[in-house]
Amino acid sequence: MTALQQIAKDTCIVRNTAARKGRTVAVSPGSTASRFLHYGRIVLDAGDAPVHFETGQMEAGLICLKGSATVRAHGESFSLGKFDSLYVPRGASVEVAPGSGGCDVAEVAAPVDQAYPLQLVRFADVQKDAGLHLNVGKENNQREVNILIGKNVEAGRIMAGVTFSAPGNWTSWPPHEHASMLEEAYLYIDMPAPAYGVQLVYTNGAEPELATIVHEGDVVLMPQGYHPNVAAPGGSINFLWMRPRTASATIASTASSTCSRSSRRSRRASTKAADDPGLFSASNSYRISYEISTTRSSAPTCFSACELPGRVSTAVPGIMSTLVPSTVITPFPLST
Repeated sequence: MTALQQIAKDTCIVRNTAARKGRTVAVSPGSTASRFLHYGRIVLDAGDAPVHFETGQMEAGLICLKGSATVRAHGESFSLGKFDSLYVPRGASVEVAPGSGGCDVAEVAAPVDQAYPLQLVRFADVQKDAGLHLNVGKENNQREVNILIGKNVEAGRIMAGVTFSAPGNWTSWPPHEHASMLEEAYLYIDMPAPAYGVQLVYTNGAEPELATIVHEGDVVLMPQGYHPNVAAPGGSINFLWMRPRTASATIASTASSTCSRSSRRSRRASTKAADDPGLFSASNSYRISYEISTTRSSAPTCFSACELPGRVSTAVPGIMSTLVPSTVITPFPLST
């Protein structure tokens, strides 16, 4: 496994990634704090010539952010509207042509060892599926989560979805960390000026390594650490989350949790025990640890304190100690 990248402004922030026409790449290993993630945009006006490219050794998710596009791959043709997604396997030739109003398509890719099927995901179908469309949080952290490429798509590494906050609210809350299993980046979308948000990425809450203002089109990478964000009053913070696994494989959903007041009193809720779980230590002597892996064939599961797939630790002892009793926890389908 490649080493975790450091949290640094120069490698974790990419501004205004939709500024250029054509097909551009904004995030890749080496130039940013990415280990596996490749992210770019395909921005075309109506009447522009189609864009052609090869996926090579990477699988790709094409997600239409604005307008419409016709995508051809593996001899098939697909029309994409807003937030429709197309999973394209490695070794494919791809053509993207703009619709009558042009198109803005996010390209999310990562290297994989084998080819998986070409798969179309309609946003309208995601919105109808209670396992893919979720309203999570409450009060000042309410948001809508839509899983575009997750348990519904057979893939090797990439996952993606869109989150929309309520005005002025926090997301990615409670703060959590999953770098040992997943890296992540947020592309901020549907935030017309003057809307903006504040994104934090940190391993030490007392001295955050990264705190930055974000606008539509910006990308922030989270190579490690906690990553909550908040919308400015009156506006929402909305983003496409891109989340490659650090191991390329289609793996079964597992969950384990241990909650104890002392080493002599411990209870566990799990479908499979974690070999090396992430740890959270609260000041009230609870010890909570759990590991979540996602699957393409069954609903991912998580516990009430967690909202992301991946090996997770949380950073809010007060919230955790009230949410997690010293008894067995029943898993429920995760959101993000």
